[in-house]
Amino acid sequence: QIEQDGLVKSKAEIVGVLREFELWCLREPESAAVVGGMVNDLIEDVRYVSPTNSIEAREIDGEVLDKLKDAFEFSKQGQVSDAESILRKCQSLIQVRNKIYSK
Repeated sequence: QIEQDGLVKSKAEIVGVLREFELWCLREPESAAVVGGMVNDLIEDVRYVSPTNSIEAREIDGEVLDKLKDAFEFSKQGQVSDAESILRKCQSLIQVRNKIYSK
């Protein structure tokens, strides 16, 4: 149960950053034109992430979380092209994660 809670927490952290990013996009329509759609797509993709005990999956989750935080910071600093590039990498990581580890 504790391990399952940790897996859910990892997904919840990713969703939390994405929701915060989404709210920021609502307040910053210029930046949202570039990254807003990608954030919405990631929110949808993360819905299908299944919990797993795999160390590799947790590493992917951690990498996604770190990259999302970086993309959010770049966006807040007006560096949306950098954020866009990082969000593309997040999309790729989530796709790999879903293909390999989803039920």
